[in-house]
Amino acid sequence: MTFGNRPCGFNVHPVHVASGRTQPEGKWYLYAQACPLPGNGNYIDGQWDLWCIACDRLIPTLPGCANVCIPGRSTAGGNAR
Repeated sequence: MTFGNRPCGFNVHPVHVASGRTQPEGKWYLYAQACPLPGNGNYIDGQWDLWCIACDRLIPTLPGCANVCIPGRSTAGGNAR
């Protein structure tokens, strides 16, 4: 089995993945959805899974720029949102 031009040791199926993020009430959430390619080749007929992940860990960026919130526990330095 190959993935692109590289061999791999597991069975690879085409999968469509989409993600997004929202900030309701000041807290960031990451949404991800995925769907294996259905037998008829039409993702609209596929079985979609959806995950929602709280992004509680704050990563500082450059001065004057917005910080980044990622999945994970907030740090002891008060980086919770």
